[in-house]
Amino acid sequence: MSTHVERLFSAVTTAGDKPALVFEGRTWTFADLDRLSRQYARGLAGAGLSAGHRVAVYAETSPEVVVALLGHYRLGVLHVPINSRYRGDELSHILRDSGAEAILLGGKTVTERVLDEIVPPPALRHRILMGSSSSRRSGDLAFEQLVATELSRGEAEAPPVSRDADTAILLYTSGTTGKSKGVKLSFGAIVENMEAVTRLWRFEPSDRMALALPLFHVHGLCLGVHAALLHGMTVLLFERFEATSIVSAFADGDARREAPPFRPTTSRPSRTSPAIGSWNATE
Repeated sequence: MSTHVERLFSAVTTAGDKPALVFEGRTWTFADLDRLSRQYARGLAGAGLSAGHRVAVYAETSPEVVVALLGHYRLGVLHVPINSRYRGDELSHILRDSGAEAILLGGKTVTERVLDEIVPPPALRHRILMGSSSSRRSGDLAFEQLVATELSRGEAEAPPVSRDADTAILLYTSGTTGKSKGVKLSFGAIVENMEAVTRLWRFEPSDRMALALPLFHVHGLCLGVHAALLHGMTVLLFERFEATSIVSAFADGDARREAPPFRPTTSRPSRTSPAIGSWNATE
């Protein structure tokens, strides 16, 4: 019987030239996601990151964020999404509490400027920058160079190092009643939840999902990206919700599903420390 991690990566490694993501007129196939995520993971390893480390992602929705997610899973590092609208104390708190060793910054100047305005925590060793940047400094890593890292034959075929019980995502709550708290989501919990929900909703590989929810949010990231990966679906990715764009996607026949505005769950959260809790699929 296949593992949860194997099922999550099945379409990535077998669907080949089928479109996985469509974004702003460009298409990324499943083969592209496979190759780029492997190269990104190898680049991170070359920078000294390894299984158990945490990489914060402070970026707007883009295919690069999906590539990074899969690369983190391949290497076994925890994916720590951060609301791209957070500023100052909110960002500083999550970076310190999560113990992030690296942060992936979107291609917009605002994310770099906000990071420069806070005192970086001691654990934060790397900034990974997408796109061109006028503020790049010594020691920064370029995302475009990481995804161009050469692979050996073994690395081009190796399975992810992550196991079902491992933490996939360290997700922070909204912090409406206090400081945001980190919740550990395991691969087993995510896949079990997404398979249960999408089985009821009859997701199929032929579906094409319009996804305009942010990828720092549990719904956009899990029910959007992970559910689509599990079913080998094509995702029409939008940086933000714009009614005319979504309506056009359906009117033109490009989309047949839209990520709905809520995420049912079959797991029960439990707190294991003052700052970090966990979701266990078996609870």
